[in-house]
Amino acid sequence: MCDNLFKRNIVLVEEHILYPFCKAQFESTSHILFTCARSNSIWKYYYNWMYIATVLLESRQQHFL
Repeated sequence: MCDNLFKRNIVLVEEHILYPFCKAQFESTSHILFTCARSNSIWKYYYNWMYIATVLLESRQQHFL
């Protein structure tokens, strides 16, 4: 993930910083798991396929409320 590379002072070209799946936001764990619309649609598809009823949260903090 790019956020881990930044913590280690590794700088990437701007086109490699964006999450390649949606190219809408900075690639981070939070974006990939919670805020990316494309990833979110895959999670929904997976849950429907497995017949799991769930609510997808928009941030890590909401898991601990």
